[in-house]
Amino acid sequence: MKRSRVSEGKGPDSRAVADIVWATYDDGGCRALPIQQTYRSVIRFDGVKMRNSEAWDVEVGLTEMPSYERANRVAMSFMANGAPSHLLVAGAEFTLVEGPRIVARGTVVGAPAEAPRRTVKA
Repeated sequence: MKRSRVSEGKGPDSRAVADIVWATYDDGGCRALPIQQTYRSVIRFDGVKMRNSEAWDVEVGLTEMPSYERANRVAMSFMANGAPSHLLVAGAEFTLVEGPRIVARGTVVGAPAEAPRRTVKA
């Protein structure tokens, strides 16, 4: 009998919907807002102590045109297996960073309504 299993760290539990606010260049953010549909960054969760060498990459799917003036609704997911998907819970606050710069601040608002399941045949 063949079985399907969700790949660790990249399954539906590693996806979330969030509201983010982009930092302006004057506040240390990027010179320009992302123009691609996806943006990749390192995420740091507020109140979660991580080891110096520990960092988690996320892929941020832009669902609308980015703006400095308002919160932007995005879909995001971890890019690596074994990522701390348990941190993607509604109300979790985080920052997106590029090196020492904070480029955006955000809050997880929930799981995507219809997250496609990524399956691997065993």
